[in-house]
Formats: sequence, structure tokens, C-alpha cells
Amino acid sequence: MITQKHLLDKNFNKENSYFVNKDDDTKHLIDIDNSISTEEKYSEQLGRLISAFNSFGKTPKEFAALTRDMPIGWTKMSHATIYNIMNGKIHFNAMQLQEFSRIIRISAMDILEEPNTNVKTEIVFSFNFEKGFCDPIPFNKPKQAIYFSNMKKADPGMKAVVFRTEDQPRNDTNVCLFNDQKNKIYKKQHGRDWLICKYTLIKCATDDKYYLGKPIEWTDTDYKDPKKTEFKVKWQWFKGMKRDKSGMWVEHYELKDCLFYEMYPVEVWDISLRKDDVIMDLL
Repeated sequence: MITQKHLLDKNFNKENSYFVNKDDDTKHLIDIDNSISTEEKYSEQLGRLISAFNSFGKTPKEFAALTRDMPIGWTKMSHATIYNIMNGKIHFNAMQLQEFSRIIRISAMDILEEPNTNVKTEIVFSFNFEKGFCDPIPFNKPKQAIYFSNMKKADPGMKAVVFRTEDQPRNDTNVCLFNDQKNKIYKKQHGRDWLICKYTLIKCATDDKYYLGKPIEWTDTDYKDPKKTEFKVKWQWFKGMKRDKSGMWVEHYELKDCLFYEMYPVEVWDISLRKDDVIMDLL
């Protein structure tokens, strides 16, 4: 049994970088299992795992001592299981691969795919349907990225907001993509003209939270002042989705006078993740 004393013990936790939540963090295990498909592909994946394991420098017995069940890790493994995986006697599964990756501190995608064969976009926010703002990914959770199987190039500044719709009528996982390298364009007149009525992500100066929506009207005039840190806009706040009186499922907005620190253009508003677009941990 893991007690509070264990969780506060640095020696007990020194190999562990985050806590695994079974409900929140196992959604992509099915994607991993689907990626471990043919014998030929598995053989290549095993080769990459063996290389990473050997570079880590632990024996199967030493490595087994580092494995943890949930909520600290993904699954406990015996030294015999690790030995048999490394020698090809048994196949690793999704939970085991995640545990190897957690301890070695690599992404599971580094094992599943050849390096640089997929475009990856880091997920930095999760949309909160109850509150209507974007929750930053907690520091004690693994960083995650979307690996787009059908894309070969992407802007390096592109980041993702994920919408998990399990409790919504829409039952897929979808994302919007914003560019964190275009955070200055609202400080120029042509940028402001371009941003009007377009989806953007802002950091509110009132509560320091991040919101999605559309600028409707700029209400400050001294925006070019280099010392200015807070800016004003009439803001169409995206609060989520709702059913209207006729029963249609529509976007829910509220008009607000907003004071903000930062604004980023949303370059892609709604992507439904395909079956072969995989959300994976990255380090």
C-alpha cells in the first residue's frame, strides 16, 4: 500500500517524474496497442526498445525494482518479464511500454515509430467545458503531443488545445492549434485588422487564465507603446457548446470587455483526431 509517507519520501520517489491517473492518462493506451501491429513492425520497435534499455545501463533485476503500479507508474514488472521481453520470448504491451518509457525518460513514440517520421504538436492546454477556459497541463503530468500520421511539416510554433468530449454529445477528441510565435501581431495595426472576428487565445489580465474566443472591437488606442503590458478588447468569449431552443448543438458565446496580457492567433480551430493520429507522452 502506498501511504502519504511514501509520497513525501524523496528516496521512494526519486525515479518517478509524475503520478499516473488511471482515468485521465490511459486514454491513449488503445492507440499504442494499435501501433504494435505486425510482427515486422514489432521487431523494429523491439530493436529500438532494446537499444534504449541498454543505453539506460540497468540489468533486468535492477530495472524491475524501479517499476511501479498505478498511481505512481503504469505497471509493475518482474525481472523475468523484462528479460523475456528483451529476448523476444514475449511481446510488450501498451502498459509495459509506457512504464519502460517513464523510467528511461523517453517518449513511447520514440519506440513505436522511426525518429522524425511524424509531425508532433505539443498539447499545452485542455479545454475546461465546465468553466469555459483553458487549463494548462499540470506540471506533474507527462507532457503530451499529437503525432499526426498524415503530416510531414508543421510550424515549430504550433501548440494544441485538446477538447476531451466524453461528457458531451460529440464523442470524439478534437483539438485547435495556435501559434505561440505570433504573439505580437496584435501590437500592429495590420495585425489587429487581420485578427478581428478570428479565433484567438488570450491570457486575461484579470485572473491570469487563458480563454478562447474572438476579438470584436479594439478599445485601446495606445497599443504601440512599448511599455504597455495590458490591452483592451471587446471580446466574444467561447464558453463551450450548448443546445439552443430549437435543439441544435451550437457554440456558446458571451460578449465581454476584456483586459489581456497576451493574444495568440488560432490557426486551426477544430480538428477531429483520426484513428491514426496518436496522442503520446513526450519528454
